[in-house]
Amino acid sequence: MKKILKYSTLLLLCAAVFSCSKGVSDPDPEPEPENPVITRPDMSKVQKAPAEMRAIWMATVYNIDWPWTKNNVSAQKQQYIEYLDMFKQYNLNTVIVQIRPAADAFFDSEIDPWSQYLTGTQGQDPGYDVLRFLIDEAHKRGMEFHAWMNPYRVTPDRKSARFHNKSIAVRHPEYTFEYGESLLLLRPGLPEVRQYLLDVIEEVITKYDIDGLHFDDYFYPYPESGASLNDAEEYARYGAGFSNIDDWRRNNVTQCIKEISELIRSRRPDMVFGVSPFGTWKHNTQDPAGSPSKGSTNYYDIYADVRLWCEKGYLDYIAPQLYNATTSTAQPFVEMVQWWGKNTFNTPVFIGQGIYRFETEASTTAYRSVNELNKQISAIRNTKGVMGSFLYNSNSFKANRLNIRGEFSKLYKNPTLIPFMGRKTAEEPTAPQNVAINGVTISWSAPKDKTWKAVVYNVSSSAYATPVAITSAQAATISEKGFYAVTFVNEDNVEGSFSTLVEKK
Repeated sequence: MKKILKYSTLLLLCAAVFSCSKGVSDPDPEPEPENPVITRPDMSKVQKAPAEMRAIWMATVYNIDWPWTKNNVSAQKQQYIEYLDMFKQYNLNTVIVQIRPAADAFFDSEIDPWSQYLTGTQGQDPGYDVLRFLIDEAHKRGMEFHAWMNPYRVTPDRKSARFHNKSIAVRHPEYTFEYGESLLLLRPGLPEVRQYLLDVIEEVITKYDIDGLHFDDYFYPYPESGASLNDAEEYARYGAGFSNIDDWRRNNVTQCIKEISELIRSRRPDMVFGVSPFGTWKHNTQDPAGSPSKGSTNYYDIYADVRLWCEKGYLDYIAPQLYNATTSTAQPFVEMVQWWGKNTFNTPVFIGQGIYRFETEASTTAYRSVNELNKQISAIRNTKGVMGSFLYNSNSFKANRLNIRGEFSKLYKNPTLIPFMGRKTAEEPTAPQNVAINGVTISWSAPKDKTWKAVVYNVSSSAYATPVAITSAQAATISEKGFYAVTFVNEDNVEGSFSTLVEKK
């Protein structure tokens, strides 16, 4: 016992001596430098943030999203500007506006009447060039403008419709047919209908500098109990070579898509053509190439062979509408995203997301939490061939239920480029020259081509380039210290090489 005490005392004395000597000899810790040295990145190893489509739909049928006020030019303009300013704040880069909701026009057309959704009366002049205004305001904010059209719908409610004499329903009633309780549609099997649609589209794309033409999922109508397509006469007249009427119907829509694609590439090769179909092509129980899904399909229900359109190269992008949650068994979001990523034959894929479904009392439990949004965006970003989202719809984004915009402020924290969609028509940009930083402003010489935009990158010490500004100006504001570089991007969304590095100290 005494021996243990003796050794314990000796150990305590040694520890005390060591502790005192350490306290005397150790200097105070080195203070952090006020301006830490930032390693100059090796630009040959720099990785850019991937381009990402961040588009949003603006529906005008029934004035769902816009305009909320009729016969009021200033109010309509202000409502649209407020939308765009909000989209820009959250780094969205493309707006898809419905400019032909029902065989009518949001532009001064020689073929179709002015839309009733502008004034309340079909054919009434709204008092301004609506489409020109919509395009210009989007372009001012560096956003692309895609014109959304419904090819076959004449009216969603024929009982209340009041057609102007200019309407195709008045000029050529033989081009139309009634379906179900309310629809009046164009007959897809008539060559005259395809020519009419081509004439309408040619008028728009040659008069206006839209960046894209967009169709949604309305081709042949979704099946309605007791309703009939009543197209046996047309099949008898035009169906030679087809063994059944279903294949003939699918070919009618395919021919329409093919001819529109050829028209765009001949008259406006600088713009893109895309379709946002229903989320399912075929089920794997119907075809080994189909998806793990149940319910309606494009192929069998609305006669739209969307996978074939991708295979034939008729589309510049496809944006399937996947509005079911990650928990769905009929159309499971993650598995469907993966299917589309593998089945478009290198056609760029963007996923249509139903943000309108997010609300406190949503019928699908998953949509009661913004965690569902994070799961969906994660699936999109982690699937090869899928390059972003189309959000439905503008009014739901504005309503901000469940603070969904708060989540987008994190998910879309930095601006991003729109993905290149496969057709080069413009000169490839050169590297920006005379890049300089003065205070909080970075500037560069004007681009050779005035249509080019500039992208300002913060290049961190880990050699990762993060876009901090995308602009048509010759300068941008920067706040953080570090290295910066600038690129130019042409109207095809092709990006040139980096400028020389400059440092903000």
